[in-house]
Amino acid sequence: MVLLSWTSGLILLVMVGVFWLLPGSSSRSLWLALSNIALLLYWYPGQGLLMLGLAMLTFLLGEILSRWGQRRAWLLALAIIVVSFYLLYTKYFAFLLQILNQALQALGQPGRWHWEQVAVPVGISFVTFRWLHYVIDSYWGKVEQRELITFLGYSFFWPILTSGPIERWQDFSRQLGEKQRWQWNYLWEGLERILLGLFKKLLVAAALAPLASGLSKPGLSAGAYWLAAHAYAWQLYVDFSGYTDIAVGSSRFFGLRIQENFDWPYLRGNISLFWKHWHMSLTRWFRDYLFIPLGGSRVAFRRILFNTLVVMFVTGIWHGAGWNFIFWGMLHAGALILWRLYRRYLLPRLPESWPDQYWYRGLAIFITYNFVVLAWIPFTTNLQQALRVLQIMGGGG
Repeated sequence: MVLLSWTSGLILLVMVGVFWLLPGSSSRSLWLALSNIALLLYWYPGQGLLMLGLAMLTFLLGEILSRWGQRRAWLLALAIIVVSFYLLYTKYFAFLLQILNQALQALGQPGRWHWEQVAVPVGISFVTFRWLHYVIDSYWGKVEQRELITFLGYSFFWPILTSGPIERWQDFSRQLGEKQRWQWNYLWEGLERILLGLFKKLLVAAALAPLASGLSKPGLSAGAYWLAAHAYAWQLYVDFSGYTDIAVGSSRFFGLRIQENFDWPYLRGNISLFWKHWHMSLTRWFRDYLFIPLGGSRVAFRRILFNTLVVMFVTGIWHGAGWNFIFWGMLHAGALILWRLYRRYLLPRLPESWPDQYWYRGLAIFITYNFVVLAWIPFTTNLQQALRVLQIMGGGG
């Protein structure tokens, strides 16, 4: 985790110092690649070596797709499978076997498939999505600058390795290739964001954690669960956005501006706006590489609803291998579908002045926020406990 210890802070200081002492963009790109790879191999020697090989393979696949991939969709499909395989194997294979065993048991057959859950490599979900973006954009002809050294630095850039944002190759390589000189505003802007992130994570999120932990405890009252749910919603937000602050600030030391990930998502008046302002780099990724290729909003309305369902299912399972994450994704899919139905059929029948009035906006924010709070419950505990908590919160006893 970036800058959550004195050691990591010292490492970052050395990396930044050497980076700016080097004379040009090529030598800086080489230093960024070598230093980040060294950190990866030091902390995770076995997994890191495999991920390094996968990064080189991804770069090669991008070259192949750029030169010979046009109108050969099978090449793109093969590249996507190859790039995704390590993520699918480490994160989801054991869960798929669990589903298979449950299906066999439901049919009266013994579940015969057993597999020990392997360790999921650090940041593999985020790195894989950066790699997928690279090969897909290569196929689409959107990758003009291709340099292996810069690509390795992009793949394993320490500030965004474990939890994003999911930075785009074009933005990263363009900034790194520019002729820059050290500016003191890099230091002040970076420190400001890092201190804000540390305040969020180490003070606010830590203070909310004991209250939020109540969601995993059985036998509490409805009021206690409501308090825990709101505490968890804010703990998750300040913790994750705090990490983004630290990542943005650390990147600024290198003269880089990476994507923002959060923009007051809990103050949005519908679930669609929430997703446009929550984990924004992930939302944009799914929009560009899944929703739009499925037809986006240019197809029949029923197809739009189906596309929404598919995207949110994948969003749920991307966050974790478990029924609780699938359930969370389906809750948001249902909310997005209801919002589209409301906007299409009911909103035009309401007085035109209503959406601009304060009471309407306040009610919309209240409904959206409380739905998101409730939907977070299966995100933080197993599905059985989550359903029980929701039942108690709803007065089911």
